[in-house]
Amino acid sequence: MSNWHQKYLETISEGVKYLWNSGHFSDTTIVVQNKRFRCHRAVLSAMSPHFDATYSTGMRDNPDGVLTLLNIDVTTFDSILTFIYTGRDVVCDENAESLLRAATTLQVKGLIDRCAIYLSDNLTPSNCIRMWRLGRTHGCEELEERAWPLILDNYLELIKSEDFKDVDVDELISIIKDDDLVVPNEELVCESVFKWIAMDPDSRNVHLSSIIEHLRFPLVSPEYLLTISQSKGLLKEDMICRMMMEEAKRYHMLPSRRQEFTSKRSSFRNSYDLEEVIVVITGGSTQMKPTEIICFSNRQKKWFYLAPLPYDPGVEFSATTYANNIYLSGGSRKWPKMLKYNSESNDWRECEQMAQGRSRHGMVAARDSIYVLGGYNRNLPQGNKVLNTIEKYNINTGKWTMAGELPVPVEMVSAAVIGEKIFTFGGAQRNNRNTPAIQYFDTRIGQATLFADLPFACRLTRTVVCDGQVYIITTDGDVIEFSEDAGCRTVGKIENFGRVHFGAVQLCGKAIIIGGKKRNDSECETMLSFDPLRAGAETLPDKLPFPNVIDACVKTVINSNHLRTAFVLKTK
Repeated sequence: MSNWHQKYLETISEGVKYLWNSGHFSDTTIVVQNKRFRCHRAVLSAMSPHFDATYSTGMRDNPDGVLTLLNIDVTTFDSILTFIYTGRDVVCDENAESLLRAATTLQVKGLIDRCAIYLSDNLTPSNCIRMWRLGRTHGCEELEERAWPLILDNYLELIKSEDFKDVDVDELISIIKDDDLVVPNEELVCESVFKWIAMDPDSRNVHLSSIIEHLRFPLVSPEYLLTISQSKGLLKEDMICRMMMEEAKRYHMLPSRRQEFTSKRSSFRNSYDLEEVIVVITGGSTQMKPTEIICFSNRQKKWFYLAPLPYDPGVEFSATTYANNIYLSGGSRKWPKMLKYNSESNDWRECEQMAQGRSRHGMVAARDSIYVLGGYNRNLPQGNKVLNTIEKYNINTGKWTMAGELPVPVEMVSAAVIGEKIFTFGGAQRNNRNTPAIQYFDTRIGQATLFADLPFACRLTRTVVCDGQVYIITTDGDVIEFSEDAGCRTVGKIENFGRVHFGAVQLCGKAIIIGGKKRNDSECETMLSFDPLRAGAETLPDKLPFPNVIDACVKTVINSNHLRTAFVLKTK
C-alpha cells in the first residue's frame, strides 16, 4: 500500500474516532440496558447492513431517532462500538463468544471475522464441540471447519464432557457417520449413542431409529452384538433397528458373502488399521513377475505389493474370498493346486490339491466351503477336456470332495451365489461354441440343474453382486441383471468396451471393471465404474499402474501395515 493511501486511511480513522469521542454531529441514540449511546447513522450503516436497513426505513417506529436494542449487554455493545469507530482489537477470552453472537445479530462482518479467527486460534479439545456449534449457528465457516477435526480426533474425551449432553440429534449423526472419526472400535461409538439417549430418554428415544442407520453394527464383535440385542429393548421394538441388527448378523454369519456387502455401515473408518483393497493377480507381465501380487487401496488411491505367490500358477486360474482371506485355484501351470492368502499375516500357503486339476473355471465361496465348477483340463482325452465336475473344499476340514456335475460342461465361465445356490453363466462348450446356459448347483442337496438362458451365448463374462443383485458383464460391455425369480434383463451397455480378460469387483455398490485386452490385442490400464442405479458407466481417474490382462480380481480387507511397499514401474 502506498504511503499516501495509508495516510488517507489513518486520517479518516482518526476523524471517525473524534466523532465518537466528542459526540459531534451525532444523529441517533441507541439504548442498551437503559444506557444511552450517542452515535452516527452513517458510520453504523457503513459497518453494519443491519443498521443500514434500520436507518434506511426512516425510523418510522422511532421518529425521535432513539433505537433500543434488546438481548445484548452494555459491555458487549460498548466493545462493538469501539471496534466500529476505532478498529481496535476488542476480542479476548472473556468476550469472544458473546461478541460473536452480538456481531452476528448486528451484521458487523469485520468483527464477526475477527471473533472467528480468535476463537479458531484458541480451539482446544475441551471447547471444540461448543465452538463448532457456535460456528454452525452463526455461519462462521472457518471456526466450524477448524473445530471439526478436533471433535473427530478427541471424540472419546468429548463424550465424557458436559458439552456432549447438549449436542442435538443432527449434530450427533454428523459426528458418528464421519469416516475420519478416530475411535479404536465401533462398540465405543454405539455406547456413546446409548449414553446420549440415556441423558434424556423421554425426548431422545424417538431418535434411535434415525441414529442407528449410521451405527456400524457389522463391524462390532459378535459378542457385543448379541449382548445389545438382548439388553437394549428399544432395538427389538423399532422396525428399522431390527433391520439394522439383522444386517449385522448377516455380515457375521455369512463370511462367504462378506465382500458383497454394499452398506456404508460395513466400511472401515480411516483411523482403523484395516482397509478395503482390490487385489489383482495378472499371471505376470513385462512389469511384474508371475508370482507378484498387487492391490489397490481405495482409501489411499495407491497400488501396493502384497506377499508373492509361492509358485507361478500360469494363467487362467480363478480366485474368490471367504471372510477376508483369498483362495486361488488351478491355472495353466499348476491346475490341481490351491493357495490360501491369510489377510492377517500377509502370506500364502498351499491347501490340499483338487481331485481334478483345472483352469478357466468358475470359483465361489458358499456356506463353509469353496467350490470350483467346470473348467478345462488339457490332460484329458480330446472331447472331454472341458469339465462338468464340481468340487468342494471344506474350509473347516481342509479337504476336497466331489460335489456334483453340471448338466452342460463349460469353460471360461463366471459364477455367483444366490441364497444357497451357485449359478454359472454362459461359457464355452466342448465343441468350442459359446453357450447361453444358466446352470445352478444347489449346495443343500448336491444337485445341479439347467435353469435358463442368457439373452445370448457368451464366454469370458465376469459377475459381481451389488445389493443382492447379480450383474453379468460381457466382453461386449452388455450388463445383464439376473435374479432367480425375475430371470435376465439387460440394464446397461458400456460403450466402446470390447475387451476380454478384465477384472470386476463390487465396491461401494458399483461394479469396478479393471484392465483387460481389447480386440486389437492392446492391453488396457483403465478402471471403469458401472452404477446399477443409473445404469451408466464412467472412467475413473484411478487406473492400473500398467496395461495388462487380469486373470483374477477380488476385493478384500487387510491390515494397512501390509501396505508398506508401493508399486513402482520398472524402467527399461
